[in-house]
Amino acid sequence: MSKEKCKCEFVGGCHFFKKFGSRQSNVWKAILNMYCTGHSKHLCEVYLQRQKTGIFAASNIMPSGQPVSMVFMQLS
Repeated sequence: MSKEKCKCEFVGGCHFFKKFGSRQSNVWKAILNMYCTGHSKHLCEVYLQRQKTGIFAASNIMPSGQPVSMVFMQLS
C-alpha cells in the first residue's frame, strides 16, 4: 500500500478543518490524519454530507457526525 497521503478534496473549504486543522495534540493529529489527509475520508460524515448536499456541516461537527465534545475542545 502506498504511503502517500490521500488529502480530502474538500479540506480547503471544510469548516471543521479550518477550525481544528492546526491543533497539535496527538488526538487531534490522529483524527485529522485519518479523515482529512488519510485514506478514511469516505467514513467522514462531514465529507459525506458535502458530497450529498454540497453544503459543509457546522465547524463543531466531528467526522463521526457528533458535536465536538468539551473534552476535545480543551485539547490544543
